[in-house]
Amino acid sequence: MSENNTLKNQLRLAAKGKNRSLAAKLNDVFDEVENAISQGVRHDEIVALLINDGLDFTLKSFRNTLFYLRKKKAGNKDKKTVAIKREPTKKQRVHTLDLPEKSPEHAAKDNKQNLDLKALSKLGASTKRTIN
Repeated sequence: MSENNTLKNQLRLAAKGKNRSLAAKLNDVFDEVENAISQGVRHDEIVALLINDGLDFTLKSFRNTLFYLRKKKAGNKDKKTVAIKREPTKKQRVHTLDLPEKSPEHAAKDNKQNLDLKALSKLGASTKRTIN
């Protein structure tokens, strides 16, 4: 039983220790920070105060951590949303055309034209097709 109490005490001390993440440390003063922000205190002033208190934040890391903590505090609101499968609208529908099969003569002509374009592109010439 005494070992269990010792473990609990060690865990409590670890929770208050210096090896915690910046997010955990900011979470300790989160309500005060939010209150200061709502009173009009600028983020850079808050960062300066946090640095003086030993929390090594940059303005960007402070804002990212603040976003993370706000999202975490908001809870599972995002998980309650349900994806709704919708049919595509008229503008989103893709129309396909039934084109006749090309004759072997036309297919050979297209292949020759593609080969010519590849050869031209290797030479650095323009590969834009002209419409006859």
